Amino acid sequence: MSSIIASVGYNTSEEILEIEFKRNRDIWQYSEVPNLLWTEFVKSNSKGKFFLKEIKDKYPRVKI
Repeated sequence: MSSIIASVGYNTSEEILEIEFKRNRDIWQYSEVPNLLWTEFVKSNSKGKFFLKEIKDKYPRVKI
């Protein structure tokens, strides 16, 4: 998937993006992520770069 991301999931009705990171296997949920952004994320050539530029520090998050 990516050099930093192990897996991703998205809940369309609640607009929650869930990301599992490779380094420490931490799982974070990002809320209020629009469906369009999820679609762009899935289509991106580099999931890690897209995450760092478009998602990280831009949406509320919680570690689960």
